[in-house]
Amino acid sequence: MTNSVAHMSGHEASVPGPQPLRQRLVLRLQSLSIALIVSVLLSTVITVVLSIFAWFFYQSERAARIEQLHRTIELQAKQLVIALQQPVWGYDETQIHSLLLSGMNNVNLLGIEVRSQIKTGQEQGQRLYQIGRDEQGIARPDAALAPTPELLTEQHPILIDGKEIAKVSLFASYRFVHQELRERRNGIFAGIIVLDLTLVGAVYLLLRSLMLLPIKRIELFAAAIRSGAGETDRRSEPIFFGELKALDQSIRAMTTLLDRRLQETRAVEERLKMATRAASLGIWDWNIQTNVQLWDDAMYSMYRLSRTSFDGSYQSWLDTLLPEDRQATMAAFDKALAGDYEYEGEFRITRPDGSLRHLRSAALIFRDADGRAIRMVGVSQDISERKTAEIELEQHRHHLQDLVLARTSELSVAMDAAYAANRAKSIFLATMSHELRTPLNSVIGFSRMMAESRSMSPDDKRNLELIHLSGKHLLHLINDILELSKIEAGRTQLRPTLTGLPQILREVCDLIGVRAREKGLTLSLRTEGLPAHIRIDPDKLRQVLLNLLSNAVKFVEQGSIELSVSFSPAGDGHGLLKFDVIDTGFGISAADIEHIFEPFVQVQGPHSSEGTGLGLSISRQFVRLMGGELSVQSQAGLGSTFSFTLPVELGELNPGPAPAAWPLNSLDSPTALTLARPPHFGQGRRVLLVDDLDEGRRLLRAILEPLDFKLSEAADGRQALEAVALECPDLVLMDLHMPGMNGLEVIREIRRDAQLQAQPRIVMVTATAFDEQRMNALAAGADDFLVKPLDQDALFAVLEDQLGLQASSNEHQLIASSRRSLSSGDLARLAPEQRQQLRRGLQELDRAQVDGLLQELAARSPADADLSSMISEMLAHYQHPELCALIDALEQQGTA
Repeated sequence: MTNSVAHMSGHEASVPGPQPLRQRLVLRLQSLSIALIVSVLLSTVITVVLSIFAWFFYQSERAARIEQLHRTIELQAKQLVIALQQPVWGYDETQIHSLLLSGMNNVNLLGIEVRSQIKTGQEQGQRLYQIGRDEQGIARPDAALAPTPELLTEQHPILIDGKEIAKVSLFASYRFVHQELRERRNGIFAGIIVLDLTLVGAVYLLLRSLMLLPIKRIELFAAAIRSGAGETDRRSEPIFFGELKALDQSIRAMTTLLDRRLQETRAVEERLKMATRAASLGIWDWNIQTNVQLWDDAMYSMYRLSRTSFDGSYQSWLDTLLPEDRQATMAAFDKALAGDYEYEGEFRITRPDGSLRHLRSAALIFRDADGRAIRMVGVSQDISERKTAEIELEQHRHHLQDLVLARTSELSVAMDAAYAANRAKSIFLATMSHELRTPLNSVIGFSRMMAESRSMSPDDKRNLELIHLSGKHLLHLINDILELSKIEAGRTQLRPTLTGLPQILREVCDLIGVRAREKGLTLSLRTEGLPAHIRIDPDKLRQVLLNLLSNAVKFVEQGSIELSVSFSPAGDGHGLLKFDVIDTGFGISAADIEHIFEPFVQVQGPHSSEGTGLGLSISRQFVRLMGGELSVQSQAGLGSTFSFTLPVELGELNPGPAPAAWPLNSLDSPTALTLARPPHFGQGRRVLLVDDLDEGRRLLRAILEPLDFKLSEAADGRQALEAVALECPDLVLMDLHMPGMNGLEVIREIRRDAQLQAQPRIVMVTATAFDEQRMNALAAGADDFLVKPLDQDALFAVLEDQLGLQASSNEHQLIASSRRSLSSGDLARLAPEQRQQLRRGLQELDRAQVDGLLQELAARSPADADLSSMISEMLAHYQHPELCALIDALEQQGTA
C-alpha cells in the first residue's frame, strides 16, 4: 500500500503546468461577484431575445417594404398604360415625354421605357421612348437604363381594341429601401446596446444592495462565531429582505441552538455516567499493545474479583470464561481486531464462588495510521436474569406452538367442512337452476307458441300471455339468485361488447329521473369529451350506475343529484372514464364509511330499512371486475360523492343509422314489432334433437318443423351417436344432462369419430346457466351454447349463424303488431291508487309488483285484459320511461 501511494504521488508531480493555471482561472471565476455574473447572464439572455425579435421584425419590415415598392411600381405602370394609350396611338411624342417625365416623380424609379409598333402606310417597325436618371439623379431622356437582375422591372402592354400597340417598362432600384432598412437596423441595435448597459448597471446596483451587502454581513457574522468572538455590532447592518432575512434569522437561531445543544450535551454526559451506574454497566479499556485491561468498579463487582486478584491480562480474563464459550469468544475478538466488524457478543463466566453468569459485551476498536488495532474500549452487562426469562419464554413458545398446531388441525377440518358445504351449495344451485329452468322451458316456449295460434280465442290468448309473463318473471328471479351466487363464489365474468356510452347514460337517467321528479329532486347529467362507443360490459356498468343513483334518490329528501362522466384519452385507442355520483343528501358518518361496502350493511337514516344492503357490495365487486375501484367521500349532513374510474378501449361502429334515443317526455309508445319467419326458412337442413325429456324435444319440433327443417330425435347419448353416424345431420341440438352419457361426453365422442363423412355443427342446449358450463361445452367441441328456457330469437340467430341460413329481403321483415299504441286515455281505466302503484313499481324496477297489478287487471274484464297486454308489450320493449311519462301526463290533465 505504501508503494502504491508513493507511485501515485510521483505521477501527480509529473503533470505539466497547465493544470495549476486552470485551477487559478477557476478560483478567479469563483471570486467574481454574484451580482456581476447575474447581471451579465441576464443582459446576455435579454440581448439574445431582443436580437432575435429585432431580426424577425427587421425581416418582416424588409419584406413589407419590398412588397410595398412592388405594388407602387405596378400601380404606376398601370396608370401610365392608361395615360399613354391615346398619345402612343397618335404618335404624340411631346405628350409621351411629358407623361414619362411626370412618372419619374418616384425616387425609386431609375427609368421608363415605351416601345410602340409603327404601322403607317409602308412604314413598319418600332419606336422607342425612354427616360432615365443620370449620376446626379436627374431624369433625362438620354439617360436610359438597361434591365439588370438587381433592378425591379415591371412591364405592361398598351392595348387598343384588344390589340397590343406598345409596351411600357419601368425600372426601379432597391437602393433607397435598403438604405432606410439599414438605418432602421442600426437604430434597433443601438437601442439594444443602451438597454443592455442600463439593465446591467441597474441589476448590479440592485443586487449589490439587496444581496451582496447582506451576504457579506452574514459571512462576517459566521466568521465571528467561528473565531469565538460571539455577537457583533448590528447597528451598521444592511437591510435584509425576503430569503436573506430568513437566512440571517436561521443562522442566528442555529448558533443559539448549537450553544444550547452544547450545554445539553454536557448535561447528557453527566446523566450517562449516572445511567451506566444505574444499569449496572461495566466499562473496560484494553490496551492491545501492552496487553493490559483497565476495569471500573462495576466490572470488578460483576466478576466478583478484587483488584489484587486480577492482573488485567487478556489470558486472565479468558480464564474466567466458561470453557465451552472460550473458542467462540476468541474467534469473535479476532474478527473484530482484523477489521471485519465491531465487537459485540455474549458469553458465560464462572465466579470464584462457582456461580454461572451470562454477560453481554460490546466494544469500539481504535486503530493507528496503518490500520492496526491498538486499543479496545467497551462495556459489559450482566444479563443472567434476562436469559432466565428468555428460557422460560421459549418454553412457553413451544407450548403455544403445540396449541396452535392443534387449533390449526381443528381449523383445517372446519375449512374442509366449509369447502364441502360451499361445493354442496354450488351443486345445489346448479341442480335447482337446471330443475327450475327445465319446466320453465316448456312453460314459456309452449305458452308463446299457443298465444300465437290463430285458433285461440282472445280470452285464451290473454290467459296464455299471463302464463308466459309469470314464467318470464320466475326466470328473472332465478337469474338474480344465480348472479348473487356467482358473485359470492367469485365466478362473475365480464362480457365486454362494443357499446354506445351515451345511450347507457340516457337509459339510466330516464329510469331514475322519474323517481327523482316524484320526490321533487333535480337529477342532472354532466359529461365531458365522451367517446361515442367503447368496449365494456354494458349490463354491469348499467347495474352499478342504477344502484348508485337509486341510493342517492333514497337518501336525498331535497336538493339535487348529479351524474358526472368525463373521459381522458390514454393513447393507443384506450382511455379512462371517470364516474361521479354527487348528492346533497344526509351524508355518511366516518364510522359507517368503513363498513358501507360490506354485504347486508345499510347506512343509518330515514330509509335505512329499505332494501337488502347488497347494492353497494355488488357494485364495488362489479367495478373491481371492470378494472376500477369504487370509493366514497362524505360527511354526515353534507352529502356524498361515489366515484370510480374505468379503463376502456375505444371502438368504431360500422356506418349505419344511429340508434333511436329514448325521449324523457315522450307520450307515444313505438309500434311493437314481431319477426316473421318464412315457411321454408330451414331449406331442408337435417337437425338432430337430443334431449332425455320428451317435452323438450316436442317444443323444439314444434318450433322448427313448420320452417322446413328435417328433424330426427334421440333420447340419450347412445342414441345420439347412432343417429349422427346413420343420418349425418347438419346440426345437433345437444342437451347437457342425460342418463348414461352426458352431452359433453357425446360431443367428445363425435369430434373423435374419424369415420364420419362430415362433422356436424353442435349447439349445447341446457338449463344450467353457469359460465363454467358454457366454457366446458366450447372446450369439448361445441360450436355454440343456448340456455333454457329457449328464446326463439336467440335460437333463430344461432341457426342462421351455424347453418348459414339467410331469409330473403321480402321474407325476413318486420311487421307491425296488431296492437295499437297505448295512450294516456287508456290508463284512465286504472284507479288513481293503481296508477300510483304502477308508477312506483316502474320507478323501483320492481317487476313482481308490476306483474301482480297486471294479473289483477287482466282478470277483471276483456277491456282491462287488453290494457294489461298493451302495458306488458311496452315493458317487453323496456319502455319504462315512456310509460311513466304517460302516467304523469294523465295526472297533469287531472290537476288542470
